[in-house]
Amino acid sequence: MKLYAFMFAMVCWLFSVSTASLAAQSLEGYIVDSLTEKGLPYANVSLNLTNKGTSTSEEGHFLLSIATYTPQDSLVISFIGYQPQTIAVSDAMQQTELLVKLQPEVSVLDEVVVTNSAIAYSAGTENLGVHHKKTAYPMSVPFGYEVATLIDNPQHKAGRLEAIQFKLKEKEKEGYTIFKAYFRLSFYEVNNGFPGTYLSSANIIIVPDGSNTVKIPLEAYHIRFPETGLFVGIETIAPEDHSEHKGMYLTTPNILFTHTDTQRYFKRYRGKEWTQQQSKSVFKPKLYNVPYMKLKVRYRK
Repeated sequence: MKLYAFMFAMVCWLFSVSTASLAAQSLEGYIVDSLTEKGLPYANVSLNLTNKGTSTSEEGHFLLSIATYTPQDSLVISFIGYQPQTIAVSDAMQQTELLVKLQPEVSVLDEVVVTNSAIAYSAGTENLGVHHKKTAYPMSVPFGYEVATLIDNPQHKAGRLEAIQFKLKEKEKEGYTIFKAYFRLSFYEVNNGFPGTYLSSANIIIVPDGSNTVKIPLEAYHIRFPETGLFVGIETIAPEDHSEHKGMYLTTPNILFTHTDTQRYFKRYRGKEWTQQQSKSVFKPKLYNVPYMKLKVRYRK
């Protein structure tokens, strides 16, 4: 009887240790607006030292596995229009559930466009971007990655964005798990050849509806078109939690790429540093890969 009681106690102890270990391998919490305390949808949460992260749900909830973190690591939390926040993982581990309140940034750029709404613009619009090549091919971009395309301003005068168009394609591949993706659009100033400051704090989420061509009106966002051009970012977002998946996967729909004779394509992971991409076209090795993109711009008179 004593042996049975001892064995039962050991099983209970092992179970409790196992449960505690599992709990210690993940961080859970909410990312909210510091003023309204409403959840921020699809905010980015990642480990600083590795490209491992997740995004929040529509309610601002997140669950992040940290089984491989180091004591020096930290959480990097970011969301468009808000000041990013960094939290030491060792501190976060002391809390059962995190509540991260992000401070909104004051967008002077947006205010300038709104207050100068009386500025006269031309009646016609111009189509700019990377859309003249006939060759186009789909590429799967993993969750959390953002690809940015440089759009030149050939007239070197200010304007505003009227609309954007890019292309998607549903695609599957044998041997890979396929996950549905959403996309987030962002717009950046050009800073020493790299994407710089946001031109808009709007959280523009694209929910694919099966169409190959995505057309988004932009007049309501009051996004200016600088004399030096701008970058357009497309971030791949997971609408559902796939953190338990360990194998290879592809996102769908794929972003349609084409090619250009100049390098104008950048990439980053969950709001971290941008890296310039040098990938060459599989069809024409002397040309560079770049997302297919068309912007409708209205210039100032």
